[in-house]
Amino acid sequence: MFGMREAYGLITLLAILGAGWFLYDLLRAEPGGDRLTVVLLFEDAEGIYAGTPVKTRGVKVGEVHRVTLAPGGRGTEVLCALSRSPGAAPRVGSRFWIVRPWFGGIAAGGGGLETLIKDSYVAYEVGEPAAPILAESSRVPGMRLPPDNPRALLDLPSAPGDIEFAVRFATNGGLVAAAPVRHRGIPVGIVTAVDLLPDGSGVEVRARVDRRHRSLVHSETVFWVDGVDIRAGWRGVSVEGLEAILGGAALAFYTPEDRARTPAPDNAVFGGAEARPEIEWRPPATLPTSSAPAVRLDGADPMLASFVTVHYSCVEKDLFSADDRYERSTPGVLHRTLDGLPAVLVLARGVDGRLWIDDGGGEPEVVDESITVEHSDGSVQEAGVAWRAEGDTDLALLRLPSSGAKTPRVSIEFLTADNRTGAIDVYIPVEGGGWQRVTGTLGEDGTISGIAAETPDAIVVRDGHPIGVWRAQSDGRAGSVFLFDVLPAALRRDGIVTPPSGAPGSSGG
Repeated sequence: MFGMREAYGLITLLAILGAGWFLYDLLRAEPGGDRLTVVLLFEDAEGIYAGTPVKTRGVKVGEVHRVTLAPGGRGTEVLCALSRSPGAAPRVGSRFWIVRPWFGGIAAGGGGLETLIKDSYVAYEVGEPAAPILAESSRVPGMRLPPDNPRALLDLPSAPGDIEFAVRFATNGGLVAAAPVRHRGIPVGIVTAVDLLPDGSGVEVRARVDRRHRSLVHSETVFWVDGVDIRAGWRGVSVEGLEAILGGAALAFYTPEDRARTPAPDNAVFGGAEARPEIEWRPPATLPTSSAPAVRLDGADPMLASFVTVHYSCVEKDLFSADDRYERSTPGVLHRTLDGLPAVLVLARGVDGRLWIDDGGGEPEVVDESITVEHSDGSVQEAGVAWRAEGDTDLALLRLPSSGAKTPRVSIEFLTADNRTGAIDVYIPVEGGGWQRVTGTLGEDGTISGIAAETPDAIVVRDGHPIGVWRAQSDGRAGSVFLFDVLPAALRRDGIVTPPSGAPGSSGG
C-alpha cells in the first residue's frame, strides 16, 4: 500500500528533478553553454524581463536571461541566450528589436498588435547567410523601433553613395522626420530631420536619398512639400495628393527640362518652392538599351574604384538671343598631388566650355560654371580647376575638398619618352554604370589602333595602371591620347615612372 513515506519520497524526487532541470536551463544560458549569449543594448526595456522569449520569423529560439541598467544609467542591457543552430544563430549585421504595439496612422498602418493581448518579446533578423555568426558575448545595439515602422529608417546610418542634403522652406508644411521623399510619386528616400533655422527665419528639412536614385538629384532640382493640391480649370476640378490626408505630407522633387542636370554634391542646400511645379514628360520613341559588355564596379577590381565621372555645366551668354546652357560628362582618374591633397586628372575640354562651345566666331562668354565629381560609390563632390596643360595638350587637374576625400587604390603611370608604345586597354564609360573595356595598341603619334574611330572620351590603362585619357573625335580632329607624364613634378605624389625599354629596372609597371 502506498504510504506516507513513499509519498514524501516521490515529492522529494520530483523536487530534485525540477531543480535539476531549472539549473540545467539556467546554466545553458550562461557563456560557454550550448547556447550563444548576446548582450543587446536598448534605450529602454519596458515589458522585457528574465524569461521573455526571443524569436526570429515568429519561432522561439531563445530567451532573455537578465535585464540590467547600462553603466552610468544610460540605457539597458538585455542578456539573451540564443540557439546556435545555423538557421537561427544571429550573424554579423543582424538587427534586434523589441516587439510592442504601434500605430502610425491609416496610411502607415501598424505592427506588433499581437502584443496587445500578449507580452512583448525580442525579435531579430538572422542576417546574410554568408556573414559570420556573432561571437560569444557580443554586444549589439538594438533598434529603437521595429523595421516595419517607417520611423525605424531614421536609426539606419547612410549607406555609401547615399546623398544627404537640406531644403529650406518658410514653414514645414506638415513635414516631419520619417516622412517619405518622392520623385514622380515613387518613394526614393526619407526626411531625417525638420528644425528651425538658427535665426528662426525659416525651416530646414534634412533628407536622404538612397544611392540607386541619387542621380535624380541635380544642382537645380526643385523641391516642394507634397500635400493635397486642388486645382480648378476648364476641365473641372482636379485633386492630387490624397495620400497626404491619410499618411501626411512628403518631400517631393523634380528637375525641369530646362534646368541643369549636374549631379548635386553631398550636403547641398536647396531653396524649397512654394507650390508644386508643372511636371513634363515626353515618352521616348524607343527605350534606351545597351548591348555593350560592361565591367561593373565592385571591390574585386581596385582600379575601377579610382575611375570617376566629371560633370560640367555652364551658361553661354548671347548678345542677340537667349542664353544657352551646356552640359557634358567626362571620365577622369583619382590622383594625389605632392602635398597629399586629393585631385582628379581629366580632359581639359571636359571642364572648360570655352574649348568646345561654338559661338560662331571668337571665344564664347561662359558664366555660371559648375564642376562636380561623381565617385564609383555614388558620392559627389564639388571641384575646381587647379592646373591645365599648356598648348594643345588637352589635360587638366582638379582639386577636391580634403573632407571626405577618396584615396586612389591604384597608382597612375608616368611614361617616359622612350616607352610610349605598346598594348593598352581603353575603358569607356557605359550609360547606367560600369565600363566597357577595349584592347588596342598605343602608337608613337598618340593614336590608338584597334579601337573604333567613334570611341567616346575614355581612360587609357597599361598593365593595370592608368596612363592617360582618350579624347574622342570632334570638329574634324582625330581621336588622340593625352598622357599623364606631362603633369609637373610639383603635382605628383602617387604614381610610378616607367624607365625606357632596356634600362636597368624597367618592368613596365
